[in-house]
Amino acid sequence: MEHGSRVFAGLCDQHGVTRSMGAVGTSADNAACESFHASLKRETLQSAHDYGDTDTCRRTAFA
Repeated sequence: MEHGSRVFAGLCDQHGVTRSMGAVGTSADNAACESFHASLKRETLQSAHDYGDTDTCRRTAFA
């Protein structure tokens, strides 16, 4: 794992996020998740530049 990947993995662990464990080169494994994130960004987060903190971002995303 390169340095950036270790940092990312550590942040995920710290915040209780389960990383994708799909097979290498199998894009279909992440298709549903990628589609969800695309919709979330387009419908909720697109016009936001900075939420200031994670709680504000979380409330906006789940509103």
